[in-house]
Amino acid sequence: MEYTTRAEAIRAMLEQADAALARKQEEEKAEAKRKAEAEAKQEQADAALARKLQQEEERAEAKRKAEAEAKRKKEGEEAEAKRKAEAEAKQKAAQGPLPACATCNVVGCSRMSWNGKINEQCCRTCKSSNGACHGPECEKRAADGHQHSHQTFAFSSELYHATSLEAALRIQAEGFRVPKGPSQQKGGALLGTGVYASATLQKAIKYCDGPEGGIVFQLAVDLGKCKTLEENDPMMTTWQQHGYDSAWAPTGAGGRGAGLEENCMKDPKRIKIINAIAVHTTKLEQAGYKIVCGEIVKVK
Repeated sequence: MEYTTRAEAIRAMLEQADAALARKQEEEKAEAKRKAEAEAKQEQADAALARKLQQEEERAEAKRKAEAEAKRKKEGEEAEAKRKAEAEAKQKAAQGPLPACATCNVVGCSRMSWNGKINEQCCRTCKSSNGACHGPECEKRAADGHQHSHQTFAFSSELYHATSLEAALRIQAEGFRVPKGPSQQKGGALLGTGVYASATLQKAIKYCDGPEGGIVFQLAVDLGKCKTLEENDPMMTTWQQHGYDSAWAPTGAGGRGAGLEENCMKDPKRIKIINAIAVHTTKLEQAGYKIVCGEIVKVK
């Protein structure tokens, strides 16, 4: 382009410079805006990440606290259960020697009393007939081997037997039963078939099963002719066939109670329940049961 005058040329140059300056300023403003938006976006991302990390830390802390509380509660319940069991056992021991035999108090009848306690009858019919007759339930118990007519025992040994609430209710109602074979022996049959118990409450508690915490029965037992089993004893599972009424393993037979002594009784008639102990009182009550006078009763 040709300019007619020098002034026009200068004016055109100034306009071009102004236009270039304006473009540069616009570009700088756009760049500043882009940087500001990028910084704001980064700040939002950083804040979101910080919130997420904080939430994860809070959840982890809450989990740690819950686990610690659950552990503390469990240890407290176990300690309380152990304390109660030891206190009840101590109270029973302080009551003096166990009764020699809880037989029917009707003269001429030597069957076991209906509830395993002294100064009780085997049944109402026996009482009303002065021992001449017995009721159908009494006869059934006698036929099943839960009563005896001619043999009495000296229940002089105190042992403990632990089991689930379900099994404990059956045992309390029907008495102990010896499984027909090793395959039916709960917890194994390392001493052969029989009713297992221990003089050590600590070991018995290890065998408590079920969500209700389990029940420990305090027993009065007539061990009769007792076989002491040594390690790898050839009669470990066959002592029943050699004239023994019971067996005693000083160091146990393995399993959950390994290293602690245990007994095995051949004949359930030599066993009498004298007390029931709840390992977890709270769990037992939540299941609708409680211990009253040494027996498991359903809460109404």
